Amino acid sequence: NKLKGAMNFQVKVVKDDPERPIVEITTTPIDQGETARASVAENDELLALVGMVGKLKSDGADDESLKENAAVQKLAVDALTKYIENIKFASEKTYQVPCSKVTGSDKNVHWAPADSELFINFLTGRN
Repeated sequence: NKLKGAMNFQVKVVKDDPERPIVEITTTPIDQGETARASVAENDELLALVGMVGKLKSDGADDESLKENAAVQKLAVDALTKYIENIKFASEKTYQVPCSKVTGSDKNVHWAPADSELFINFLTGRN
């Protein structure tokens, strides 16, 4: 819900091409640097989780036992919730997305970013 309310998208076609259209997207991407800083500085649950998992692993716990440990799972959920609450956003940016045809799981043809990694990098502030 936090992302839904903060990341409003404005989209328009800037090159209407039957094989390779280009769509311009304007939004407020995630600010990775500020989010990472906040996730450490403002997330005691994350630090506690790292400490708890480290202690349990040094005592011989394996990944499966950590998944079954109710205290670890509760702290993991709390840390993730706090992380999401502390996501920071950059100022509004615009990105032109070259698209290509893809066949979806519904067997219909859709337009999708030609390079999904570049598009994800834009949304997450890594480019």
